[in-house]
Amino acid sequence: MGYPVKLLQTGISYRREFAGIVPEVEEREACRFNGYQWENWQDLPRYERVDGVAYFRIRKAIEMHQQDAQDRETQRQMKAARKKK
Repeated sequence: MGYPVKLLQTGISYRREFAGIVPEVEEREACRFNGYQWENWQDLPRYERVDGVAYFRIRKAIEMHQQDAQDRETQRQMKAARKKK
């Protein structure tokens, strides 16, 4: 069962070097999100880095859903306020 996917259009893009490989810019962001310095992150076993990137992606998706819900609620409230006038 699928659901519609909404993409956040930021105007920022980067290309994937190879299919299945995490781009370095995303891995560095995951590194910082998980509280590591890049040098320490690179010393972690691969499976721990994979888990860290996965957790980072999940948290970002949750944050986007929360923001989307807040935006919808704000729009609903604004629409209701306009009707009252």
